[in-house]
Amino acid sequence: MQPWMSDVHSSIVKVKAELRRRIPDLKERFAAVSAWAEREVAAVAEERQRGNVVPELRYEELADGGVPEGVADRIRRRGCAIVRGVFSQAQAAAWNEGIGSCPNGITNADACRTALGAGEEEQVATLVSFGFPAHPRDPGRRSPEEWIARADRRPFDEVVEFR
Repeated sequence: MQPWMSDVHSSIVKVKAELRRRIPDLKERFAAVSAWAEREVAAVAEERQRGNVVPELRYEELADGGVPEGVADRIRRRGCAIVRGVFSQAQAAAWNEGIGSCPNGITNADACRTALGAGEEEQVATLVSFGFPAHPRDPGRRSPEEWIARADRRPFDEVVEFR
């Protein structure tokens, strides 16, 4: 246990005194942050009345290289977004029936196009395989951290950039 944990109350008093010493305008800063938080809460309440607290956009908009005007700011403010149209209706319907699916990247687009009999003007970006899982899925058997570690993915900060 950290030493400060043995007397949390005294530790908080010391930290507050140190903050007041280091940041002379602490009260003004706290008031500004509090006012901002109150405005955000009011904005969320208003958006909730309209039924759209979480910003939404279509996958096609992203694929075409952009986010509609104003949506990027809302995403930054809310910290999340719903992206509609990522999965086809067929894939969603299959999930509802317990059928698993997995999107697969294409390593040889020309060979894939030939195998599918697709025209020269058509482009295959992803294949989706469907089937019944060999074993029942139980997402709760591991913590989110364990699932992330097993995925062996690059860290979030390496693949996401906020501008």
